[in-house]
Amino acid sequence: MIAKNNMFRFTLLCLLFPVMSSAQSEFQQGYIITLAKDTLNGLIKNKSYHNNSNHCDFQKAGSDSVKRFYPGDIKGYRFDNGKYYVSREIGGSKVFMEYLIHGKLDVYFYQDERGDNHYYAAKDTLKPQELKYSKENRYSNGKSYVYESKLYIGILNYLTQDCGEMTEKLKSMKEPDHKNLIDIAKVYHNYKCKDEKCIIYEKKIPRKIKVALYGGSNLFFNTISNLDRKIYPSYGYQFLFQQAQRRERLYIGIGLFNEGIIYDNEESKAYNQNHIRYIRIPFSLNYISQRKGFSPYIAYEFDLRYLGYFQALKVGVKYQVKKFSFLLIPDIKTSMFIMPIAAGLNFGLMYDIR
Repeated sequence: MIAKNNMFRFTLLCLLFPVMSSAQSEFQQGYIITLAKDTLNGLIKNKSYHNNSNHCDFQKAGSDSVKRFYPGDIKGYRFDNGKYYVSREIGGSKVFMEYLIHGKLDVYFYQDERGDNHYYAAKDTLKPQELKYSKENRYSNGKSYVYESKLYIGILNYLTQDCGEMTEKLKSMKEPDHKNLIDIAKVYHNYKCKDEKCIIYEKKIPRKIKVALYGGSNLFFNTISNLDRKIYPSYGYQFLFQQAQRRERLYIGIGLFNEGIIYDNEESKAYNQNHIRYIRIPFSLNYISQRKGFSPYIAYEFDLRYLGYFQALKVGVKYQVKKFSFLLIPDIKTSMFIMPIAAGLNFGLMYDIR
């Protein structure tokens, strides 16, 4: 019982430590554009899409201090060979919007605090107009159907009314996203301007894929089998796929883990076996920073083999060197989301496939 309590406390401390210590986003090379249209080079903290729209944390070259700029303080900022944010007014207040394409039709992107994407288009001296789109399930005469509101097509028709060729192209547009809006703006620009190309600022980075191998141990408790209060080796692997457009640090994972062995319990006797292995097939949501050196690693897993009946919360530390990362990940395993059944500690080696 003492070993179980000590393991549980140790795991909780390990889970909390990375969150309390170094949950920082990486600083990247870039520059800010002052209100006087001067450029200052330095380091800029790359955060989530929403936080990037609220403020810019800038460290001037040769300085150790970090200064925070708000959309009214500067004209914009840009990461070297990356995202470009400009200050624009929305609903009476200014935000930093990601500049996707500049030409005869400009397109911008903004993400609110709920994680919802918003796109805007502007032309000449007109203020950015939101390209609204929504989709919902509705019911009529006892039947359900999907209703789409495509107000954005009307806005784009208005902004491109001086080019008749755009009408048919806009009719076939689906839900607005980075790709199709950039394509539409590019087509319109090419119709209207033959001798000058538009400028595409969108960050062109393919989605990353990682593979990770793990090894460690689990201490089981609160179980009905003789796994209770026993430590078993654990090992497994998973593939991780980046969800780039919404969250650059969000990865979806799928894997296979061997978590322990049940000996001589009633279930194994029923199948005339002397042991049964606890095998997990986890589907996971992972927060993974690409920062070199130390950074936090956070994941929440659902066991597909048992239809989500078992879960695992993992909060650890990652140390990255080029394409390789070393992981130290404690976890708490639960059933039905609330009942803890095991505490684990795993070491991992992760490799960036691309």
